[in-house]
Amino acid sequence: KNGNGKVYYKSGNIKINGTWEEDQLINGSEFWENGNCKYQGLFKNDKYFGNSTIYYENGTLYYYGCLLDGLKSGFGVLYDIQNNVEYEGNWFNNEKSGYGILYDNDKIIYKGTFKNDLKSGKGELTINNIYYKGSFLEDLKNGFGTLFINNKLHYIGMFANNNKNGNGKLFENDKLLFTGDFYNN
Repeated sequence: KNGNGKVYYKSGNIKINGTWEEDQLINGSEFWENGNCKYQGLFKNDKYFGNSTIYYENGTLYYYGCLLDGLKSGFGVLYDIQNNVEYEGNWFNNEKSGYGILYDNDKIIYKGTFKNDLKSGKGELTINNIYYKGSFLEDLKNGFGTLFINNKLHYIGMFANNNKNGNGKLFENDKLLFTGDFYNN
């Protein structure tokens, strides 16, 4: 195949509308069997490639960004089924990797670095009335950080496996309550 063409489902709906070179699809759109667009962009070796757009079967946006061998790699934005941004940032082999921002109902809950799809490195996490800025390892607070709870209590010090662990200081309304060693607190 060379040139523009279409591939159809048995139902008669369009499956692919694209451009071929030497029997290889290089550019076009792929559709769900219900007729909604599934993918728009480039193809390489029959896989999604380059800056692309992927849609849920109901037609809402799922992902916009870079793909390599059909996997999210490079910068991209992931959406939930209600079309809210879930994540924007860097990817590698379909996993969050490098700097990114996580959202929950259009609110930023985490901004920082990821490795293997987990929070890892420096970051800021905000959930309800809890704010943490510091180090993460495999999705857990690990290393030095600062934790604020309800804008009243805050802790500055070491963390291990999501717990206050090691030397630190505990404050309430900016008044020092305790300084010293914490153990899995």
